[in-house]
Amino acid sequence: MDRKGNPPERPAVWHRLLALTAAAMLAPLLMLHHSTMAAPHGVALTGGSMLLSVLVIHQLHGLTSRIRVQAAELRQLATTDPLTGAVNRRQFEDALTRALAQAASENTGVSLAVLDLDHFKRFNDRNGHLAGDQLLQEMTAAWRTQLRPTDVLARFGGEEFVVLLPGATADEAEQIVERLLALVPGSQTCSAGVAHHAPAQGTRNLLARADQALYVAKCSGRARVAVARPTVGAVPTAPPGTPVGMPCDGASLRDELELAFASGQFRLFYQPLVAVRSGRVVGAEALLRWQHPTRGLLTPAAFLHEAEEMGLLVQLGTWVVEEAIRERANWPAGSYVSINLSPRELEHTVRSRLTDHIGDACTAAGVDPHDIMIEVTEQAITDLDNTLSAMQSLRALGVRLALDDFGTGYASLARLRDLPFDVCKLDRSFATKMNEPGGLTVIRAVQTMAQAYGMTVIAEGIETAGQLRQLADLDWELVQGFHLHRPMPAEQIRPLFCEAPSDVPDPSDVAAPRHLHELPRPWRSDASGLVIGWRAGAAV
Repeated sequence: MDRKGNPPERPAVWHRLLALTAAAMLAPLLMLHHSTMAAPHGVALTGGSMLLSVLVIHQLHGLTSRIRVQAAELRQLATTDPLTGAVNRRQFEDALTRALAQAASENTGVSLAVLDLDHFKRFNDRNGHLAGDQLLQEMTAAWRTQLRPTDVLARFGGEEFVVLLPGATADEAEQIVERLLALVPGSQTCSAGVAHHAPAQGTRNLLARADQALYVAKCSGRARVAVARPTVGAVPTAPPGTPVGMPCDGASLRDELELAFASGQFRLFYQPLVAVRSGRVVGAEALLRWQHPTRGLLTPAAFLHEAEEMGLLVQLGTWVVEEAIRERANWPAGSYVSINLSPRELEHTVRSRLTDHIGDACTAAGVDPHDIMIEVTEQAITDLDNTLSAMQSLRALGVRLALDDFGTGYASLARLRDLPFDVCKLDRSFATKMNEPGGLTVIRAVQTMAQAYGMTVIAEGIETAGQLRQLADLDWELVQGFHLHRPMPAEQIRPLFCEAPSDVPDPSDVAAPRHLHELPRPWRSDASGLVIGWRAGAAV
């Protein structure tokens, strides 16, 4: 026992190997030495030395065999799911990377399927978790009999599985997955979504498209396969005969959301952003809306919390990003689209490959990433280290970053200094309190502070001509609000970029149009996010 009362540690494996190796080397020397001695002592000692050598070699062989077995077991634990033997997410991602690289070199395709047991929680509640584990083991064992040697079966957690099918076409993948669904034990059913990658398509959203197809299968009655369309970011369409607007299994919000996502009920509206000095529309903020079949147009406040609880938030955010970028391609040069990023999406930026999705969507739509602005609320920057890492990955792509709703949460002067924001959006509460004592003084102070850090300032919630006039007197740059424009569908905002300016506070004071792309942009260090100089005439 040691001084703390703990039992002594067993000798390390390498200590045992060293001792046995030394013994194995010593035995021949003893044999050589004893062979020079007089018999019978020399013969006896030589025989003993030979026996010692044999025993040492046997021990070494047994020990090295055990080490090899333990190493193999550790590798197995690190790469596979212990319950089903399927590979884990990390190993699957490595296999997907290799498959995509091979497909690119051989000009072939890759298919991927996401499979999810239907109502598996009910099965566990009714039969117990041991029965659920046994079902998963039997199911995966049966699935392996239908998969090719090159296919990869992975368990992503719970009842969700992913199958990688290198070289399989979409039709071949659908047939394979149909066979897998037929092998689910007992009365339990399973739904699946299939996506296919061809050489000419983007690769980063392959798993996301398979996920979207899975939701189509779920909302089309479950126990079936749905195949994603091969367009970047497109939401798969439900099979013919699926009732649009009717929930899958009742009227719960959860089921309605699944169907809304699968059948394309979500819309993007755009609220223009206006340059105060010129009165021109220079960009717009993309705003999510749900065109509910019976309740009308819903804002995110009515469904976003439930979407997050369902795990749909990141997937829904990816759709918003790709749809907004596609719409931006219809706007004139120099304009930009602003997209809101939730705290959850920012937290998972690296893991969910949101940066890659933005890059792929920009490439597909022919849009410069510099014409994209990501808005982040103060509540999303409570963890400075993780926030900075996510923001730097976005900045490296070329997108611009805005601090949204400034003045309502956690942001401080230090965070404005340390985080690489290009734009500061003043919360609408400042505009409503503009005429209260000290209201304009606070607004002027925020403006001076943000500009000192090299940021453009935007005022939200401008609802009266008086508010607009007061901001013009402060030489404010950009504004947004119902007094200027309400959120509108994409087809209504496009003409606004070409219209002559209207509602300019004082036309005689307008020297020249000052668009967003003409405002100065701070030159920032990618490593620290600190302002280290100015680059005149560059975009914000």
